[in-house]
This record gives sequence, C-alpha cells and structure tokens, in this order.
Amino acid sequence: MEKEELLEYKKKLQQLSYEENVKRDLYLRDIALGKLYGPTTGFPSIDKPWLKYYKEEQILAPLPRNLSAYNYLRLLNNNNLNSPAIEFLNKQITYLELFKKINDTTKSLHALGVKPKDIVTVMLPACPYEAYLFYAIDQIGACANFVFPGTPLEEVNNIMTDFHSTKLFIFNNMLLQPNSLVNRNDIDIVSISFDEKSKIQGNNILSWEQFDNLKYTSEMPIYNRNENEPLFIAKTGGSTGKPKSVVLSDKSFNLQVHQHLNTSQKYDIGDRWLRLWPLFSASAAVSSNHLPLCAGMLMIIEPNFEINKMDEIVLKHKPSHMPFIASGLDVIIQSPLMQTESLSFMKSIGVGGEAITPEFENRANAFLQKHNIESCVRIGYGMTENGSGAAARFNEKTNKLGSTGVPQLNTIISIFNPDTSQELKYGNMGEICVISDSHMLGYYNDTEKTKTVLKKHDDNRVWLHSGDIGYMDKEGFLFVTGRLKRVISLYSANKVFPLDLEKIIETIEGIEKAVVVPENDIEHPGYVVPSCFVITHKNYSENELLEIINENCLKNHPSYNRINSVHIRKELPHTQIGKIDLKLLEEESMKLSKQRIKKEAF
Repeated sequence: MEKEELLEYKKKLQQLSYEENVKRDLYLRDIALGKLYGPTTGFPSIDKPWLKYYKEEQILAPLPRNLSAYNYLRLLNNNNLNSPAIEFLNKQITYLELFKKINDTTKSLHALGVKPKDIVTVMLPACPYEAYLFYAIDQIGACANFVFPGTPLEEVNNIMTDFHSTKLFIFNNMLLQPNSLVNRNDIDIVSISFDEKSKIQGNNILSWEQFDNLKYTSEMPIYNRNENEPLFIAKTGGSTGKPKSVVLSDKSFNLQVHQHLNTSQKYDIGDRWLRLWPLFSASAAVSSNHLPLCAGMLMIIEPNFEINKMDEIVLKHKPSHMPFIASGLDVIIQSPLMQTESLSFMKSIGVGGEAITPEFENRANAFLQKHNIESCVRIGYGMTENGSGAAARFNEKTNKLGSTGVPQLNTIISIFNPDTSQELKYGNMGEICVISDSHMLGYYNDTEKTKTVLKKHDDNRVWLHSGDIGYMDKEGFLFVTGRLKRVISLYSANKVFPLDLEKIIETIEGIEKAVVVPENDIEHPGYVVPSCFVITHKNYSENELLEIINENCLKNHPSYNRINSVHIRKELPHTQIGKIDLKLLEEESMKLSKQRIKKEAF
C-alpha cells in the first residue's frame, strides 16, 4: 500500500461510526483467527491482530457512555447491594452501606462549600475514606487531587496554592509535623483518625465526625456530570524527574474498568481484592479501587503495610486478586512461611511499576505453579497519561515471555518513527503511541506540554506519544525496549541505550536486577559514561562482576557499549508509586564517580 493510499484509507476509517467500527473489529478478528481470508497491510493500527484474543461478546459489549464514575459503580452493583464491599481493620461494610456513606459525604462536602469544578485535596493512607471522598467529589462535580501521604506539609501548602484548592482531607497524625496549614484562613481542613477523634486544634480544622455531621444541614446536591469533565489529578511516576500532574476524566476511569472486565480474566462478585496503595496514582485509583468495586468484589484495604511482611499479609487476607511490585512478590517467593502453603485461593497476581527480568518471571511462575495458583504472573504496559493500562497479558494465550502482552480491547497501539511520525510495520523499532478514550484531558495548567504528548497525526486521529521505544510483532504482542530520552551520549558521539545493556546484564547468572545510569567520564571532563547498579544473589566482587558484564556486553554490542563501574546493592530506591528512582541512582552514580576522581588525583 502506497503512502498516500494508506493515508486516505486511515482517514476513511476515522469517519466510521461506533457501530461500523465494531463490525469491522469482528471482521478483523475473524481474519486474525484464520476464519476469513482478507488483505492485511502490515500496519498494527489497521490490522489489529490482537483482536483474536478477545471473544465476540467482549467486542460487542456496550461501552459505558455518559456515566459518571459513581453512576457506573452504582449501575454495576444495583443487584449486589447486600454483598460486602470494603473490609478495613477487620470490619466490613456492604455495597448498600458504601453508597450511603458516599451520599452522606457528598452532602457534607456541599455543606462545607465544595462546588462543581473545585479541586479537593486528599492526603490519606490507604483507607475507606478515600473511596467515600473519591465518589462524593465525583457526585458533586468537583475534581479530586490525591497527594502521596509522605509529602512534607510545606509542599502540601504549596500544592493547595498551586491548584487553588481550599479543602484538604488529611490523616490526623500527618498534621503533627510543623506546618503553616493550620489556621490558614483561606482553607478548610478535615482531620481523619482511625481510632480516636482528632486532637489537632486550629480555627480551620474539623474532625471527620464534625464534617460528617454537616450532612444533617444539607440536601443531596444534584449535578449532571459530563463524562469528559476533570475528575482526578494523577501524578506520573517521577522516575526521571519531577512528577507531572495529569488530569483524568470519568470516561477514562470507566473505560479502563470496562476493558478489564472484558477479558478472559475472571473478576467475580465476591472475589477478594487486596489494596495496599493510597489513591495518589492513576493505577491505584483505577485498578485498585474503581475496578474491584465496579466488579462487585470485596476490597480489603491494608493501611501502612511493610513490604517485608507481604507473606504475612497474603496469608492473613487470602486475596483472590492482588497487584504487586516485583520486590513485594519476591518477598513471598523467598518466604519460609510459604514453603508448605497452598495458595490456590489466588486467581490473579499482577506485577507493575517497572520492567521485570525473564529470570524473575520464570522463577515467579514456577513458584505460582508449585503453590497451586493456576494463573501466571500478569504483566502489562501503561502510563498515567492513558489513565493507566494500555496492554496486558490476561491469559495463557497472551503470555509471551519478554512482551507486555497485547493492546486492551478498546485501545489501539502502534509504532511510529519518532522523527517523522510515520507508522511502522511489524517488527520495526520506534516510539510506542496509543489511541484510547481513556487518554488524559491534559497536564494541569500546561497546554504546551500537553501538545508534546497528545498529537494529531495526518490521519486526523489524536495519538498519545509515550516516549517509550519498542516494537509490535505480527501476532499483536508489544515489546518495550527503552525510553526515547533515556540515552547516554558519550564523548565519542556514540549513544548508549541503558535498557539494551540492562537486558544483557540481567541474563548473567545470579543477577536479579540491573540499572544503567550515567557517571562522570574521568578522561573527558564534562562528558559521561555508563555505570551500573545491580542486585545479585551470587557472591561476586564488583571488579569481577564488571569484567563479566563487559565480556557479555561486547558479545552483543559495539565496543563503546561497555560499563565503566559496577555498584552492588541489596535493594534499589523506588519512587512514590513503586518505580525505580533513576534520578536518585544517577545522582548517587555521579557522586561516587566524583569521589573516585578525587582519589585518583591524589
């Protein structure tokens, strides 16, 4: 297909109605399954080979349209009101009680003066109050700004000002820090405690009990929320710098849940979902709150968990589904408590936040099989700007080692030349771009930055540019290989791509994780060379490991792709949402290389 012909065809596809697109998807599914013979183009966005992994009824499932997040939750649970919805500190409430608490919270927000379009700031550990507030803020037409609970109060003070937010819900103990929030006459603070009434005093502070009593002074406000209004301000991972504020809508939340519910992964009413994370990230708010509740599950909330006690937490709660970061799953795999336990109660285990090595994945799957878990480790790909997920492995057919699975049902993923924005065919490396109705509305108060991520292509469609490098195979599997901006530029003008080296290093026996970052180039001041932080279960010295690593790198890459120094660590630093903190490691690497330069100078 010629370039101009391809462009015209894409424009025609853009003009199809929703119903016509569904019919076309069913046709493409039959071609991918070999039931029909038809022309394919070699371009993922047109062929959609991943549709063969979905059932016809899933493709035909009507999308949630013109619904607020609260109304979608209510719609899906109209016949489930007496089932348990939330368990917290060994106490349960039903869905009927949950809806009453949400409605009471909505009345109290109204009485406190919250209006449509207002931004309400919430800084709490994982607890039910987050859910009450999220859906109440939605009902009243406002926007929720959840903040990581470890944020210093002076930074919270700045956040309140930057977002023009005048209402803050905060955990009682957090207010014990020295701060300038208390007695600010332009904000109202509601202090929440799990076991006793608030002891913090201030002219602008209410306890949750006092806030809750405001419901008696207010009727339920009626607001017809548009699904495209700002609902949630999510923070990006911040692994390479300052987190960005991403504005997501009700449509984003609902479509993400719809896609989760329309896979072969069974989420059944009464399943037990274990939530560990506060709702400050898109993945936590969507996949660990909106999803389990919309699916009619029992959401078990564990506040202030410790990663080294993951084994005890799992055995205590016996969850059907649980999202992990790799380090949390590793605690379970290595735990003596787990050696004789059957974990057949677990239906799915998801691992996200960062890439995991094939070695770790194989070890994890062997553990699951040994302990009677029928599912393999669920891995996916997503970004805050897309409302979280974009691709996933959700059954054995989509479980291809090294891949991040296939695009979600109502999502299109393809690969583009980052310089020309021309779509590439299967197997070609380029920038990963996404089309979905779950796209962000934009970065908060930053139109210019939004334009660098949400771009209209010459096919008249808006594509989300991920900044990730990868490729898609002809079966529809996505492979992520690196970041566009994660490049180490050498004095020689050659470029080193850290992810390429990390993948090689992680094949070395005993290496669990490798992270490549720049350090100062001793021979050429002002330039950098690659260094590496590793976690290893083998008794290597750093010099010995450096020699082994470079021997392996040189087998696969040009001579400039070598590591200058190795640092063995027991663990790696993580950002607030569980991603490896590349910025912190880079700072440490630079500091260590400066120290080495000084020693050599003497």
